[in-house]
Amino acid sequence: MPGAPASLAGAVAVGRAAVVTLKVPGTARVYGRLVGHGASPDDLFEEPDDVEEPGDDFDTGDYTIGSAVLIEASGIAVTTARLARRVSELHAVTSDGRRLPVTLLGRDDATDVAVVTLCCGAGRFPHVALANSDRVRVGDRVVAIGAPYGLDASASASVVAAVTSGDAGGLGGLIQTGGSVTSGYAGGALVDTDGAMVGMVVGHGAGAGLALPSNTVRRIASTLLEQGRVRRGWLGIDVQPLDPALASALGARDTRGALVVDVRRGGPAARVGLRPGDIVYEVDGRPVDSGARMLAAIAGFAPGRRITLKAWRRGRDVALGMVVAEAPDSRGAGSLGRRAKARLGGLDVGPIASDIGVVVSELAWDGEAARAGIRRGDVIRELNGRATRSLAEFEAALEILPADARIVMLLQRGASSSYITFSP
Repeated sequence: MPGAPASLAGAVAVGRAAVVTLKVPGTARVYGRLVGHGASPDDLFEEPDDVEEPGDDFDTGDYTIGSAVLIEASGIAVTTARLARRVSELHAVTSDGRRLPVTLLGRDDATDVAVVTLCCGAGRFPHVALANSDRVRVGDRVVAIGAPYGLDASASASVVAAVTSGDAGGLGGLIQTGGSVTSGYAGGALVDTDGAMVGMVVGHGAGAGLALPSNTVRRIASTLLEQGRVRRGWLGIDVQPLDPALASALGARDTRGALVVDVRRGGPAARVGLRPGDIVYEVDGRPVDSGARMLAAIAGFAPGRRITLKAWRRGRDVALGMVVAEAPDSRGAGSLGRRAKARLGGLDVGPIASDIGVVVSELAWDGEAARAGIRRGDVIRELNGRATRSLAEFEAALEILPADARIVMLLQRGASSSYITFSP
């Protein structure tokens, strides 16, 4: 490889100094990989069936669940939002062996980025520089540094296999690396040959490691530090791409644009009359080349901004002006407390665009709900005979549920509906 360094030891040394290992007391399992469902790369991550066993840290009684990367000398670090959910139990082990508690500063589930800090008064820390990930090319040499199988600050070299680009919202975009970068590297750094961080490892899927570009990590971390949360634009619509058959059936001029399949009642789009079946081909003067990019662009608009959508509706053009709303906070989407989750067999729920129910957003792999056959992505339409068309209705049904009641849920999975029951 012309111009490539003979050794990556220098880059590894720089990266390892800035990567800390996250541990929890007692037994734990490492998980995290990207799942499909035909979805885009900005989706959240699922707990897989083939979870990795933790390393045997018999000297401490703790188990390694992942890593975090120090980005400031003060002890501020980034990791995945999934790992940060256990922040009350976490402590970090630094490259020089210090064992420090971890405090959560902010978390953004949509991008799987969390910002934490190492406590307290521990002095200055070695930290990594964030490179410009827009310059990453397919074929570039990179090194992932993390904690697979409980191995602290392990390194795995590979090349960039693919780069997917995002849009104004920065929700899309991943760096795909070699298959040796497993889910055990989650929260760790992907560094270039100079030791600068080009991405944060978030999972493993389809035989490849997956990392969020450093530019996305930088932007989300800065927003969380300054504002405590990420505010995103939202119109209350769901879309799908057009294929030639659909375009012909709907009388569209071509396959450009995004087909509206759902409009949330009370949302900005519904209030101005956007309908399912409309084909949006322009958003605020920008042509729409895919539904995913369109939604990402909308997410990048500041709530309160007025925009215009142009759409094709059954043979005629329509232009609709609307005010972008703030997307429901992803941290509030799964809003059930620990007791409620325990009563429901370890599941949590979130809202969806339509009003048919609430979606299973989190699921404990060892809970009664999972053992009964419930999966992430299932839509709960009823809870013990009461309709659950919104989070408010779901919580109301849960509130009147007797403490010792057997759970009966009506689930929607794809085109099929079925009842399922279990005892928490």
